[in-house]
Amino acid sequence: MKLVKAGLLAGLVIFVIWFALGTLFEAIFSFSPATLPGMRALDSPLMLLFFAMPWVYGFTMAFAYPYVEKSLTGNYVKKGYSFGLLVWLLAIVPAAAIVFASMDYPLGFNISQVVSSLVFLPAGGIAIARLYR
Repeated sequence: MKLVKAGLLAGLVIFVIWFALGTLFEAIFSFSPATLPGMRALDSPLMLLFFAMPWVYGFTMAFAYPYVEKSLTGNYVKKGYSFGLLVWLLAIVPAAAIVFASMDYPLGFNISQVVSSLVFLPAGGIAIARLYR
């Protein structure tokens, strides 16, 4: 039950931050993910899976956290932040490097992905660590 609560909470935290920062970066860098080559049409039913991404991160992180918790030090905030940063290094940095090197997306899109995930993954990690303490 703790896994479900942690996954749902982390997904919600990630979704709110992801949406807010995404909107901000789209305004700053003047791009829309919907117009990027390779993106599905917004009216495609499969596009709903795009909005499931925060909960995929949330549940994956909630599942993995107990395995690394003992190697993290500090209070739940420090542990959660460290865990989120670790997930960022393992998941986002390689993916962003691949997208940057292989796709002709605007630089603002790449910056948005790297920076926003550097905020929402540690925040999700903190939410998880709080529930697991």
